[in-house]
Amino acid sequence: MPRVPYKIDGVRVTGATTIISRFKDSEALKIWSNNLGLKGINYFEELKRVQNIGTTFHDHVESYITKKEFTLSDDPEVQSCFRGFLKWWGEFKSSVEIIWTEKHFISRKYKYGGTPDLLVKKNGKYLLIDFKSSGAIYIDNLLQGSAYAHLIKENEKIEIDNFVLARFPKDNSEPEIKYYNKTDLKEGFSQFKDYLKLFEKDKKLKKRMRKKK
Repeated sequence: MPRVPYKIDGVRVTGATTIISRFKDSEALKIWSNNLGLKGINYFEELKRVQNIGTTFHDHVESYITKKEFTLSDDPEVQSCFRGFLKWWGEFKSSVEIIWTEKHFISRKYKYGGTPDLLVKKNGKYLLIDFKSSGAIYIDNLLQGSAYAHLIKENEKIEIDNFVLARFPKDNSEPEIKYYNKTDLKEGFSQFKDYLKLFEKDKKLKKRMRKKK
């Protein structure tokens, strides 16, 4: 799915993932980049390739859930992610009610935007699900989920009971499914709000520096 410009009354605001990425722990990224260099692989080309895998996988998942026609990618890593999803979804879907997929929101209160993957209802509780094709689950993922949970609460008055991170590896290994409760989301959103304040301060300081002669 292409990037969506988040706007409030015509004024563009930043997406939650962009805000979180500004303060991302770069240690794992440095190690990955160094290993690529040792193998003679261009970092930027590989990063784009991995991002394309994630985008294609997400498109496949949304199409499958919403029963839209699509052509399965011939990329073996995309196929690995999608097989993992099908295995998990086949068992999971029978007990849930699908509310919506890939919905765009903006927060007028905090001035940011985001597009959560999937909202379902199970046994009277709302579960927000985020699909990942990454090599691991990181704290950034919880912060993103907490930011999305607030967007849903602010716009739809729905309280998220559980945030579900569903990771489907590119190497045919077993899916990793983690559940986070309201307390986890509350703590995550507290940190996200700190990031948001720092992001705005950082943006203003950079603008000030550019104006200096």
